Amino acid sequence: EKLFEEMLTAEEGTVATQNQKIFTAKLSEINTGRIENSLGELKKYVQNNQTAEAIKVLENIVPFYKGQARDY
Repeated sequence: EKLFEEMLTAEEGTVATQNQKIFTAKLSEINTGRIENSLGELKKYVQNNQTAEAIKVLENIVPFYKGQARDY
């Protein structure tokens, strides 16, 4: 039973299977070094209560994430 449907981003795309109604996700490669560096930056900004900088790092890590429209 299908409980929910996950949407794919345009960058991910899909790959056809033998069944014409079923597709699999074509996921992009993960750069673990970049993620580790970004998480280190994020941690530093959060610990120093630098919200605007932390939001910028999040937007860089997750391209479709946009921080709330307010003054940081």
